[in-house]
Amino acid sequence: MQKVSHVLLSLVLAFILAFPLSLLGPDIAFAQECTSTSKDCNITGETDAFGTEKKKYAYSKEWRSTGTPIELKIVEVSRKNNLEEKINAKLQKKTSNGKWEDVSTISGIKPNQTKKFNKVEPFVTYRIAFYHSRNMKVANKIKKYTIKQKQPHRQSQKNGKWDYAIEPQFDFANKKISYKVLKEGKEKLATGSLSYQTFSSPTSYTPLTSGVSYHTSQVILKPSANLLPAKIHYSGETNPVKKGKKVNTRFVGKIFGESKFFLASSTLDVYYHTTGNLTMSHSFAANGDIKLTISPPKYYPKPTKSAKVHGSQWKITVKQDNKNVDNSGKITFNGESISYTIKRNKIDPNKRITVDIKLKAYDVNVKSSLSQPSDLYRVMNIYEADAVKSLNLQNTNGGNNNGGGTSNDGNNDSGKNNGGKDDNNKDDKKEDKKDDKKDDKKDEAVNKDAKIAITPKILNDENQVEITAKLEEVDQPKGDWTLVFNAGEEGEVKETFENKQDSITKRFEIDKIDKESVKVIATFKGKDKKGKINVTKEEDVKIKEDDPPAVNEDAGIVIASEILEEDKNKITASLENAEEPKGEWTLVFPYDEENSDQDERKRTSQEESITETFDTKEITENKATVFAAFKGKDKDNRSIDIELEETIVIRDQTSSLTGEEDENKDDEIQSDEEEVVQEVITPAESSNNELGGRLPQTATRYGASLIVGMLLMMGGGMIFYWRRRVRS
Repeated sequence: MQKVSHVLLSLVLAFILAFPLSLLGPDIAFAQECTSTSKDCNITGETDAFGTEKKKYAYSKEWRSTGTPIELKIVEVSRKNNLEEKINAKLQKKTSNGKWEDVSTISGIKPNQTKKFNKVEPFVTYRIAFYHSRNMKVANKIKKYTIKQKQPHRQSQKNGKWDYAIEPQFDFANKKISYKVLKEGKEKLATGSLSYQTFSSPTSYTPLTSGVSYHTSQVILKPSANLLPAKIHYSGETNPVKKGKKVNTRFVGKIFGESKFFLASSTLDVYYHTTGNLTMSHSFAANGDIKLTISPPKYYPKPTKSAKVHGSQWKITVKQDNKNVDNSGKITFNGESISYTIKRNKIDPNKRITVDIKLKAYDVNVKSSLSQPSDLYRVMNIYEADAVKSLNLQNTNGGNNNGGGTSNDGNNDSGKNNGGKDDNNKDDKKEDKKDDKKDDKKDEAVNKDAKIAITPKILNDENQVEITAKLEEVDQPKGDWTLVFNAGEEGEVKETFENKQDSITKRFEIDKIDKESVKVIATFKGKDKKGKINVTKEEDVKIKEDDPPAVNEDAGIVIASEILEEDKNKITASLENAEEPKGEWTLVFPYDEENSDQDERKRTSQEESITETFDTKEITENKATVFAAFKGKDKDNRSIDIELEETIVIRDQTSSLTGEEDENKDDEIQSDEEEVVQEVITPAESSNNELGGRLPQTATRYGASLIVGMLLMMGGGMIFYWRRRVRS
């Protein structure tokens, strides 16, 4: 028993000795949780000293965001009497690996100014880094700051309908997924932040990319990034593996003209189906009309019967001599073959026709494979097809060159008709010989000036490169193209294009190519008005983009105002920490994000500042907000994209106060007095101690550790007591 007591005593002493050493370790900060409550988020704190060469940054407390705009106010600083530099604030987001990532910056903050970070995500941990634009000799310290975020209303169902929702859609023009904002099923203008996360597949739980974009008074919200998956290409009889992407999206904002913030979310599985392998057959009616039948590949997917299909869907354009002679308009896409009839009176039966076939459609359905299906989790299928078919109508005489039609006149007699047909054939052969001789004379000439230019376009979001080959120094050319991509290497792709004109464009996959460039060979064989053309161009084409340009993170905006006579105010916005900038300034005054009718001045400038004079006669308040933004580059080609909102005084505050304003002023003074009284009564919470000087800060942040230490000491005392009882 004595040995056991000695062992226990040793353990207790080890814990007690380890306790003061634990105080030397780093301070562990825990984020304040603002998303699990219905109340608005309010954070108050102070920072460490910062602004010197040894310590440039100081940080606010961490908190978990509600998604609404973040309001920051610096209430008091230690160098308020001789502050040389305004304070800058950088919003930082905590990533999944625990590192901090810069989101946006507000420059030139003065004490008691309220600034907003609008580009905010919900359920993300943030902090604010405070710093000066240049190092100072004496450190500064924020003695009190406040951070506020409103709590948004979570979308809810009423009578089977969502009060707020975002609905996905696809824009074929921009090749992007966008979202509509709905209130009780109706589209509304909205202002707020749209955040997203993409996953490599619908079954993945590890985010692939993430981001956020801020939108002002818009019905359609367009994310700044492309959310599309890689395309699933169908050709011939093969059935490709169907790979999609999952997109989680949240919108936090408010309807235009309303003050209520809300949060609406959407989860979307996206599949992108494409093909250029359409089959087309044709037959001729007795009246000369041509019936076309167009079919997608065998395994090309079909929309479900209950799905509502959007987009222009099937569209057929018929051309002759490079002119549109017939257009189908919209033909419904249901996954099956479609038929279209070309009227005889719209075409010349003696000339070749070209049929341009396009499919652009998409559907959105509730994901039914879930245990509890929800209309907030949807599946989007995008269908796209593009093909050009050529059809020679000569010598058909209104019949079916596939053997399926009848003669126009319906006469099946074989005597005279057959004889007449033979005579006609002889005449046709004579005419053909004459035409051949004429063509031979023309073909004797050669266009020696013709050449090919190859232009690549890298499409990073789709892991593709678009190659365009174009003829130069030609006059109305026509012939056959050949395009070889990654020539001479494993994975070489060869494409042929018959009966084309001066240019062709083709996209190639590059995700499996490790090289920076590939060899492309373009060949054209044909003729133009000058003669024969037979040219080849071989070129090394770059398929990987260079690293993105550097960003000037130190650049900031400073706003200065000057009150002029006759209700006018001169406002100057200046750049700091940017040498020889070149770009576009935007200056808005008075600024109100909910009011689209405001005075906005834009101009492209190579100067570091913009100065404009505004009329303030119709502004009743003594203060108004200025919005300034600059987008461009500096001398070192570093990109600059910053903005700043600041409230300025536009007239003498003592000259226009009404009685109601005087009362408000008195209320503010009285409120301030109450705060002072509270600070005197509760000095432990006060940042000032005017009468007795400043007390030393003896408080510690290790409350939990002290409690553990006290419990260990109590445990040690109990063991001593128990050991003494055993001995006695």
